[in-house]
Amino acid sequence: RARTGMFQPKFEDDATGEGTGSMFWTLVPLKLPNAAARKVGREEVPETPAEGYRQVEAAPVVEGARGKALIVEDSAPIRKMLKRILERAGFSVDEAGNGEQGLDKLTRTSYDVCIMDFLMPIMDGVTCTRKYRAWEAAAKRKRTVIVGSSANADETEINSALDGAFDGFIPKPVTTANLKAKLDELYAAQ
Repeated sequence: RARTGMFQPKFEDDATGEGTGSMFWTLVPLKLPNAAARKVGREEVPETPAEGYRQVEAAPVVEGARGKALIVEDSAPIRKMLKRILERAGFSVDEAGNGEQGLDKLTRTSYDVCIMDFLMPIMDGVTCTRKYRAWEAAAKRKRTVIVGSSANADETEINSALDGAFDGFIPKPVTTANLKAKLDELYAAQ
């Protein structure tokens, strides 16, 4: 049942001068769960969205509990986002800004998983992964799970990369859900 003015935007004229912008708000009625309905399964339902966000931010992260990960990506914002996702999933994370740096890190440190961008300066991800696979076989090291990622790769490039070099592929933009699903799929196959 609608209440008069409930969904009408409110505007406030501050009269502080030109170019200061406007402030507006809308009231949206929400029914919060009662105390008896706050528990769903084994998880507590947060009272408010802000409380839910604080719970996620405060969730304990056991760095390295799931293993060691390497992100090889030339875009710093994408590296930052991937690092946050992997750390929240329990990985300790190293980063490299191009394939040459990635190859150096891969040969110096044993990683459980690597997220590898296809197109990068200096050395692309496909070349890096192929060189690493050759080194990995010669060194008789346990196979590192390498997941390729690109916004621009076509189906032929993806299939070529998956033919022995990469273990999986996730398209950009990478989301928490598709990265988690891909890692779960690859770990289940091992």
